[in-house]
Amino acid sequence: MDEIEELKQVVLNGLSGQGPSRLDMVGHMLCRTNQGAKAILDRLIADGKVERLPRGIYRLKMQESVF
Repeated sequence: MDEIEELKQVVLNGLSGQGPSRLDMVGHMLCRTNQGAKAILDRLIADGKVERLPRGIYRLKMQESVF
């Protein structure tokens, strides 16, 4: 796993509540302090895994189950 993929996993874990912080805190803090992290969040948004809400809040997109 390369560094970008590893960081994406850290962000996803944080956003899903499996990491140290909730998604809104993770996204807000990363984007304020690190442009590289913002690029990772932008890529997660492009991948359809994360959505950006107003006021700089990010959250995991709800995955629809297919039965």
